[in-house]
Amino acid sequence: MSIHILAAHIGLRRSTRRILASALVAAAILTSIAPATRAASLIFTTPSSVIDAIAFDPTGNLYYLDRSSSTTQLISRTLSSGYTDSTVLFDYADADAIFGSFVTVNNGRVYFGESTDGTIRSLPLGGGTPTTNATVAFNYDLEFSPVSGKAFVSANPLGGANNQIFEVNLSSGATTLVVTNTNDFSGPIAFDTAGALYYGSSGFNIPTDIFMFTDSAIMNAIDNTNPIDFSLESSFLATAGNSAFDFVAGEGLYRNFSGSDLSLVDLTIPSETAVPDPPPGFIGPIAHNGSALYAVTTNFTLGSSSFFIVPEPSSALLIYGAVFAVFARRRRIP
Repeated sequence: MSIHILAAHIGLRRSTRRILASALVAAAILTSIAPATRAASLIFTTPSSVIDAIAFDPTGNLYYLDRSSSTTQLISRTLSSGYTDSTVLFDYADADAIFGSFVTVNNGRVYFGESTDGTIRSLPLGGGTPTTNATVAFNYDLEFSPVSGKAFVSANPLGGANNQIFEVNLSSGATTLVVTNTNDFSGPIAFDTAGALYYGSSGFNIPTDIFMFTDSAIMNAIDNTNPIDFSLESSFLATAGNSAFDFVAGEGLYRNFSGSDLSLVDLTIPSETAVPDPPPGFIGPIAHNGSALYAVTTNFTLGSSSFFIVPEPSSALLIYGAVFAVFARRRRIP
């Protein structure tokens, strides 16, 4: 017996029968495409070192800063090996502890920074001669605008609750102040395809919100040497959790907060959806390789890190939401 015949048999109106039929189809879709298990899957561990920052190149190869008790290294792993191989691309070879802050890939080069001495370096993908591009004290994150091509760094050279955002010239090392007066200690940054910059507040001194600055506002701050006063800005999205540790612009904007939770931020509504099964432990760096989301967890007691592939919010849920949004509209039709 078909859905419509059954509905007619029990005396439902035609409009209600359509809704019921669509609901059952949606349920079938959900059942057919929802994976059986959605647990985060361990890829590799670093038993004697901590991973401070990660990034992927356009082909999915992994780059990360690996900090042990004796040194900090930039290491690469290939997608073709399932991230099981490893190659050291750079070794700080410093007797002091070097704390990695970010790894970013752009235009055929991998850029990496550390907050101990404030250096920002780069080298060709796959290895080569490193270049010291700039020094920005207590740098935290660096990203490139997809519109202007300029590099921007979140850093706190003044110390205290004085984190700022700068445009940094990676040829000369010169910086231009873009956002000031954050009243924050540090925070990650990310760009959308329109060139808008998103800043995630740390939550240690101000609310754990996401703030957005348009490309035109950023360029006005640079061109007119007139930095944006953060204290006058309204938050783009109020968020929960006591710290936004990392952002990643991949298949959307992902947020890492509270050390144990991940979410996918919808920049159009705006809103956020929880990642269903984040990896166990304290979550640090996150990145997207164009196909999947990855996250690092760290055991600070053991001084070790684990690298996971993480299930993303299911497309089934998006289909489910879209179908029932249509139902709601149909119900309002006389």
